[in-house]
Amino acid sequence: WLEYHLMVGVQHFFLYNIAFEPHMQKRVQQQLSQYITQGLVTLISWPYMNCIRHMETGRSLFFVSNCSNDRNNEQVVEIFLPTSISQSAATASCFARFKSLTKFMGHLDIDEFFFAP
Repeated sequence: WLEYHLMVGVQHFFLYNIAFEPHMQKRVQQQLSQYITQGLVTLISWPYMNCIRHMETGRSLFFVSNCSNDRNNEQVVEIFLPTSISQSAATASCFARFKSLTKFMGHLDIDEFFFAP
């Protein structure tokens, strides 16, 4: 993933490490050490399931009908997704902390790739 993005022109990576266990944090650090040493990666430890103290989940809203076709009787049901609030907070953190260091910044998950045919 890193090598591919380096080949297409990415010059630096700000990576948020969301590993929850300390041994996994260390493992990620070790795997990226050569990129960190070369100045290609800034690794930020972000071991938060969510970013609100004592809140076990993140918040997303979904609309659910009451089994009738009457749209006036729809109810809003809150479903909590733990990772959504942590990822949003990490993205906001990255933009706030590093926006002055770059001309362009993108947000990609590890399974996403920049592509321009």
